[in-house]
This record gives sequence, C-alpha cells and structure tokens, in this order.
Amino acid sequence: MKRNHPSFEPLVVTVGLVLVLAGCGPKSTEAPPAGEQPAAPVATDASALLPLPQFTSCGSTDHPLLPAKWVATALLQDFFHDTLTFGNFVYDESAGAFRFTLTDRYGLDADFLATTGGRLYVLSGGEQPSFCALATDQTPFTVPSRDWLDSGAVCVGQAPILERDQQWWKTPSGVGANWIWYDVQNQRLPFRTMYYAEADPKDPVPIYEYFTFNYFPTFKEVASTNLGEILAMCQGAQQDRSGTAWDTHALRRLLASHAYPETDADTIATVQNWIPGLSECSSTGSLPPPWPDQVQGSVFMTAVSFDPNPFPTRVFYDWTRRAQNTTLYYYP
Repeated sequence: MKRNHPSFEPLVVTVGLVLVLAGCGPKSTEAPPAGEQPAAPVATDASALLPLPQFTSCGSTDHPLLPAKWVATALLQDFFHDTLTFGNFVYDESAGAFRFTLTDRYGLDADFLATTGGRLYVLSGGEQPSFCALATDQTPFTVPSRDWLDSGAVCVGQAPILERDQQWWKTPSGVGANWIWYDVQNQRLPFRTMYYAEADPKDPVPIYEYFTFNYFPTFKEVASTNLGEILAMCQGAQQDRSGTAWDTHALRRLLASHAYPETDADTIATVQNWIPGLSECSSTGSLPPPWPDQVQGSVFMTAVSFDPNPFPTRVFYDWTRRAQNTTLYYYP
C-alpha cells in the first residue's frame, strides 16, 4: 500500500475543512498564535474574524476496527480521470470476500467479487447475480482488512466535517501520507479518505485505494450478506478467466471502456438508488457558482506529506483588488 507520485512536492496541501463568511472590512488587530506571524496585513475587522479551526483530543487512539460485515456506498474521485465514479461495496469476513460494484454517468457497469485467496470474479444479474466468471487468480483488487491503518498511523485529533465530528488519522505511505476520517457519531466507520497514490499502484490494494479522494455517504454494519452464496456459485461455475488481462493498469482500461461522454439514464438511476438525493447538475456546461467579491475563510489545510499536521489557516479573498491572502498556522 506504499505509493508515491513523482510530481507531488512534499507540502502540497488540500482543503480539509472550510468555514466561509462573505464581507471584509478594515485591517485586523488580532495577534497570531504564539511564535507565528501573519504573511501580510489582512483587510478585515478583528471583531468579524472567523475563529481558526481547532482539534480536540482523540476520544480513543486505538485503531478503528471495522465490523466483520459491512456495506457502503462511495463517491470515488481520481486525479487522472475527469469524472466521478460511484461505488456500492459489500464486505464479509466470514466469506473471505469483498464485492464492489462501480458505475458512473456514462454507462460504466462493473460488478466484481474479490476473495482473500486472490481471485477476482466478474458478476452480472443484479443484487443476486445469475452469472459469474473467473477474471484472474491474481487480482489487483484485494479484499480490505478490518483495520485500514498501517502500524505507524497517528490520530491527529477530532474536528467536524459537515457538522459531524471526525477522527483525523494519517498513515504513512512511502514519502507521503494516506488520510482516513472516521465518523465519531457512526461507530468510527470511514467517512472519507485521501490516498497518496500514483497513477498505477504497484501493489494489489482494495478498489478504493486506486482513487485519490473517496467519500462514503453511507457506511454501516450489517447482520448478514449474500457473499457466501455468491462465492459458492462462482466456485461452481466454469473457470474461463474472461479473456481480460487484470494487472495494475486494469482500472484505467475499465474506466475507459464505456461510452464517454454520453450520459446513460440507466446508470444515473442506479446511482440515485444507491445514494438518494444525488442529482445531476442543472447544466453540465455551466461554470461553478461564483464567490462573493470579498470572502474570508477559516480552513484546515491538510498536507499529503506525513510529518506536518493539518494547518489552521485563514484565507482572505478580495476580487475588487484582485488579491488573496492565505496565512497558515502551525498545529503541533
């Protein structure tokens, strides 16, 4: 699971938490945290400053252990592919199997069963598949463990995302870090992940580690699954290996195999069944919503390198002056 990407600098950062307020005023008189100086004077009234985001201590520093049986839905985003992929996952430790079904707006229809023995099966036929074929006995998409963290993982602290308290865990990955946010209000089950990944992972990993950013709208423990029955059907089926080379480039070929960029109504309906409330953009060609001319933000900036913890940050944006000021503060 250790990967890196040669084009990443050690301190490339991405936004982890943002609170935004429109409107900026006179110069600030607030003193920065001890030992820190702002990058430049900022144009705002101190009384109107958003508070810097803060961590509280982790309620537990034991690694979150996922249930023996769980189901989840996922939004999967890749640095190297220009659309979202949607996933529906089922895990069953007793069956030694992990089912992942992928789709997108353009007709992708991929349903797989990975086993702890290294086999990958192709499924079709819906919730209770009627067809199964062996794709390979050396799968690049493995069954996840119940502990998603490496031995060197650290819980940085707890802070909310979308008003839900999350544990922020970083785990070493080559010269970088993988980040996993566990939902404190949902049995410390994964809420989102960020993987320090190169374009083609060298080691077999679970399917979600092939993507950079993953968000789990649902993640829950279940009492039972049908993976044992599906695996028994697959083991009794003719082993044809489906004529496909399943190697480290398999996901790239899979994502490119559908009718991009024509949208597909059936797969859109499938996604909306998995994730109720998800909808199409009002206009696929429209620009993102514009910011107000003057904005301040209170932000955690999360490094892809392992050593630094997320930086409490203030951002001041003023389009009337074509200016932006960003000040990162150190969090020990």
